[in-house]
Amino acid sequence: MKTSAALEVETTDSLIAIDFLVDNVNLSKSRLKKLMNAGGVWLRRGSSPRYRLRRAMSDLKPGDVLEVYYDEALLEQPIRQSHLVKDNDIYSVWQKPAGVFCMGSDWGDHNCLDRQVELYFHKQRPAWPLTLVPAAARGLVMVSHHKRASARFLEHWESGEIQARWRLLLSGDQRARLQKADGSASPLVAAACSDAGLSDLSVQNLEYQAGNRSTRLDVSGGIQSVESLLRWAAAMEVSLPCAGESVPAAELLLPTEEGDESRLELAPVELLALQFECPFSGVQQAFAL
Repeated sequence: MKTSAALEVETTDSLIAIDFLVDNVNLSKSRLKKLMNAGGVWLRRGSSPRYRLRRAMSDLKPGDVLEVYYDEALLEQPIRQSHLVKDNDIYSVWQKPAGVFCMGSDWGDHNCLDRQVELYFHKQRPAWPLTLVPAAARGLVMVSHHKRASARFLEHWESGEIQARWRLLLSGDQRARLQKADGSASPLVAAACSDAGLSDLSVQNLEYQAGNRSTRLDVSGGIQSVESLLRWAAAMEVSLPCAGESVPAAELLLPTEEGDESRLELAPVELLALQFECPFSGVQQAFAL
């Protein structure tokens, strides 16, 4: 079951959040409390930015609007904990397991890395993920704790000063399309880079896995995000094994029918390694799974 609603508080309504929700939403009180704690209820008050309303006993005012986003499947997902790799104060690096989203959405943030990071630091630091890894895959996620850090690292990404190594799965045996007989890269690889607007990339550790009929490969150079990697895969006209199905890479770049989620979360794309010179300390940093 998945449903959403925007409910305006009137003078005749209860002005306690949980009581108002019980009166206006067809869910049990315990279910609504769980949804609030999971970040699926938002409060809009006047011209102020909306925020997640987590406390069941919060006071409301007439004119307030409560946005309710209930996704039963999402709410029942088991919590998987991400692990801190390195804390560098202004930013940190985390190992995200498969099954965890990097960022929360309207529908909640209880199984999301940004919320886990926020709680780990006792809500003393903001958390802005800088490297996004699909929910379906594990990977390294760099998290900024300061707007200045976010801007500097974004500049480093765009200039290619951060080196990343990605791993992805392609449906079927793609070895002949990716490599020539002598082991060098196929011309298709470079042509796809050009079509996707990327610089040349390097393909390593190419391996066909007969058990699941997929090709595993590591990619580095010119790949700054999952989207850019999938643009290359789309230019190669290959599919990826996603949630038990073979899905064309081009389709993974499209939004879902609801328009508020991304099929990218299904992509079997891991971020295996990061290497860069810290723009603040000048110290070389290297992280790997």
